[in-house]
Amino acid sequence: MKIHIFVQARLGSTRLKNKILKDVINKTSAIKFLNDRLKKIKSVDKIVYLIPTKDKHKLSRIIKEFDGSFFCGSETNVLSRYYNAAKKYKSDVIIRITSDCILSDPKMISKMIDIFHRKKIDYFTNNYPPTFPDGFDVEIFNFKTLRNVFFRAKSNLDKEHVTLYLKNNFSKFKSKNFFNKIDKSKLRCTLDYKEDLYVLKKIINNFKYNRNFSWNDVVKFLEKKNFNINKNFLRDEKINASLSNKLWQNAKDLIPTGNNFLSKNPTSYYENIWPAYFTRASKKFVWDLDNKKYVDFSMMGVGTNSLGYGNKNIDRSVIKKIKLGNMSSLNAPEEVYLSKKLLELHPWANQCRYTRTGAEANAISIRLARAFNKKSGVVVCGYHGWHDWYLSANLNKGNALNNHLFNSKDLKISGVPKKLSNLTFSFEYNDFENLKKIIKSKNISCLIMEVKRDQEPKNNFLKKVRKLCTDNNIVLIFDECTSGFRETYGGIHLKYKVYPDIAMFGKSLGNGFAINAVVGKKEIMSKANQSFMSSTFWSERIGYVAALHTLAEMKKQNSWKKLTKLGLFFRSKFKLKIDPNFIQLYEDGIIPNIRFRFNENNISKKTFIFYMIKEGYLVSDKFYVSTTHTKMDILKFINKIKKITSYIHNDF
Repeated sequence: MKIHIFVQARLGSTRLKNKILKDVINKTSAIKFLNDRLKKIKSVDKIVYLIPTKDKHKLSRIIKEFDGSFFCGSETNVLSRYYNAAKKYKSDVIIRITSDCILSDPKMISKMIDIFHRKKIDYFTNNYPPTFPDGFDVEIFNFKTLRNVFFRAKSNLDKEHVTLYLKNNFSKFKSKNFFNKIDKSKLRCTLDYKEDLYVLKKIINNFKYNRNFSWNDVVKFLEKKNFNINKNFLRDEKINASLSNKLWQNAKDLIPTGNNFLSKNPTSYYENIWPAYFTRASKKFVWDLDNKKYVDFSMMGVGTNSLGYGNKNIDRSVIKKIKLGNMSSLNAPEEVYLSKKLLELHPWANQCRYTRTGAEANAISIRLARAFNKKSGVVVCGYHGWHDWYLSANLNKGNALNNHLFNSKDLKISGVPKKLSNLTFSFEYNDFENLKKIIKSKNISCLIMEVKRDQEPKNNFLKKVRKLCTDNNIVLIFDECTSGFRETYGGIHLKYKVYPDIAMFGKSLGNGFAINAVVGKKEIMSKANQSFMSSTFWSERIGYVAALHTLAEMKKQNSWKKLTKLGLFFRSKFKLKIDPNFIQLYEDGIIPNIRFRFNENNISKKTFIFYMIKEGYLVSDKFYVSTTHTKMDILKFINKIKKITSYIHNDF
C-alpha cells in the first residue's frame, strides 16, 4: 500500500506574496522547513508537492533543491490536481497538507495514519471541527474516496478546496474527526499574513535547530508568551466567509460585545460557525443571511415562541392593529383587556403592571415589595435579569450566583456599586435550611425565585417557602418569565397550588412580541402609587394585542398539554437512543424545556453545535419545545445526534 503526502503549494498568495519562500530561520524557507518536518514520518513512501502549472519554473527549482518531487496541474481546480497526481503515482492513501501549515507535526500525522488503517476509515481529519491550533491541519483519505469526490463535486468551491465536498457530505462516507480533549483551535500557527510570519519565526527560533518539537510544545510556548498579534484573523477565511460571518466581524467593531443579547451572541455557541443573523423565521424554521434553512432545536427565540415562529393568527391580529396605529398620546385599551384576562387565570391576584422586558418586571417587583414592608434585603433563587440589585449578590460572595446565572469567573459585574453589598443574597433550590438561616440573620423584604428550573420541589419545599414568607412579613415573588404557560395555562405555580404575592410572566406571553406582566395582590401592587415607575414604551400597543391573541391561541390549541406531551416524548426517546457517555438530559425541570449535559471527554457542547449546524439544525445545550415541533421532527433530530457521535475519535 502506497502512502503519499500531497503538499498543496503555490506562489500566488495575495495576502502575503511568495509566503512559502519566506525565510523562517537561518536562510531556511518555510517550504523547506515543512519538508524537513514531514520527512520524519517513517510510514510515508513519498512526499509530492502539488503546484499550479504557472508556478512550475520557479517553484519546481526550489523543490528540487531539497530533493522533493512535484506535480503540476490546474491552479483553480485543485481537486483535479490531487486526482491526477494520485493516478500518476498510484497512490493508495493520500495525506493532504497545505503549505501554509509549516509546523505540521510528524507524530500527530503518524498517529492519524495508524488510526486510519486500524479503523478502515474513508476520510479522517482533525479540523472538522478543529480542536488543534490552526496550522496543524491534517486530512487523510484513500484513492477510492478521492475518485468519488472528483466525479461528484460540481461547484467551483468544491474543486478549489479539495475536501469541502467530503465535509459537506460527511455522513455519506465513513468519516471521523480526530479531537484534542482540550480545544486549542483559537491558537494560530498558520502562514497567511505578515503577522503570522512574525509568530512562526518566534516559535521556530524558540526551538532553534530542533525540528522535533510537537504541536503541544508549540501550544505551551504560545500560551506562555501570549502572542496575539494574529489572533483576529478568521480560520479558513474563504470557506467561512458567509454573509453572517462578515456582518458579525463588522458588528464587533460597531457594538460593544457585538450584539445586545448574550443568549444570541455567536461566542456562546461556535463563533464563525453559528449563523448569527436571520432573514426570516416560520414555525420551527429559521433562514440565515445566505438563505440556508435550519430547524430550530435550540431555544425558539430564547423561550419566546412556544407556538412557533410567525403564528398567523397572532401576527394577523397584530398587523391589523398596527394599521390602526400602534402609539398615540392616549392609552391602548388592550392594556385593560389583558389585565382582566390574566387576573381571571390567577384569581389570587388583583392588579397588573406591564413592561417590555423580564429584567424590568423583576425590578418593578422588588420596588413594590420594598415599598410595601419598608425593608431592603432580597433573597434570590434563579435568574432574574441584569439590574444592579440582582448582580450585587456577587459583591457579598464572588460565586453567589453560580448555578443561577453563570459561573462566577464568567459573570462580569463592573459598574455595580459596592455600596449595594449585603442587600441581595442567594440560596440553592430546595435548600430550605439555608434559606431559613438567611431570613433569620438579614432584614429581608422579599424572596424572588423561579418556581421550577432544573429541579422538582422536594419535601413540600414550595409550601414551606410560602409559610416562611408569610410568618416573616416577606413578599414572595415568583419569576415565571420562563416557566409560565408551558406546563399550565398560566403560571406553573398553579400546578403546585402554591400562590405568591407577586408573579411575573414574559417570554411566551407574546409569542415573540415584547410583553411582560407583573401581577399581584392589591395591597402590594398599589404601592406603585407611591414610587415612580414609568416608561414610554410600556404603553406601546403591540405587546398587549399580541398577548391577548397568544392566550387565545394557547387555549385553542391546549398548547400547555401539547408542549408537555412533546417534552415527555423527547425525554423518553432520547434516553432510549443516545449513549449517556456522550450526552445526558437533566432529569428534572420544566418538562418542555430540555437541557443537555455533555461528557466533555467524549463530546463538547461546541462539537455538538458544529455537527448539528452542518446537518441543518440550530442547537445549544437547551431546547425549548414548541407546538410546531412534531414527534417525527424529534425522532429525526435524535437520530442525527446518534449519528454524529460515530464521527468522533479522540484517543491521541
